[in-house]
Amino acid sequence: MIRGNANVGDSAHYRRNRPCRRTDGRPIRGRRLAGGGHRASQNTQDVPTGVRIRPTDLSDQTDVERLVSEVAPAVIVHLAAVIPPQIHRDPVQARKVNVDANATLVRAAEAQPRPPRIVHASTCSLYGPHNPHHQTELLRADTPARPFEHYGRQKQEAEEIVRSSNLAWVVLRLGSVDPAAMPFSASETDAIQRHLG
Repeated sequence: MIRGNANVGDSAHYRRNRPCRRTDGRPIRGRRLAGGGHRASQNTQDVPTGVRIRPTDLSDQTDVERLVSEVAPAVIVHLAAVIPPQIHRDPVQARKVNVDANATLVRAAEAQPRPPRIVHASTCSLYGPHNPHHQTELLRADTPARPFEHYGRQKQEAEEIVRSSNLAWVVLRLGSVDPAAMPFSASETDAIQRHLG
């Protein structure tokens, strides 16, 4: 199940990633954010067979619990976030997605008879401002977090929720995401799926 693909889940993204299926042949489910001040797109044109979009209000605990229970995913890819510059306009509303909805999702996943693994998309913003002309060392998992603004602080909280859960998890601290720059081939998609199980 892919959570939070409203902004990156356009039809071109789905067409490129058409081979994305679970190893047992069941389709991957996508969810688009419908709550928290965001409007879910209802455009399902050009979505490949087997991909199902389920608009879900991620701020509604009952809605999230129902979805996780009905889909019963083996893996949840958690992409939902309110990012800069939108987060600066309303950090309180952004927190409802970046932290609170994340906690709701984790709790719903933990409550499943067969809890899914979670792949949590985080950010390099946890490291604070980085000037490559003065800081030449590589950022590593053990580099101390020093979030400087709302987004980094909220994603740090969200990471802690995932890390302290009973779920098998991986956190990806991404520098940026550009779906147009990620045209995975069928063999790359298969390799990712084998790794995720």
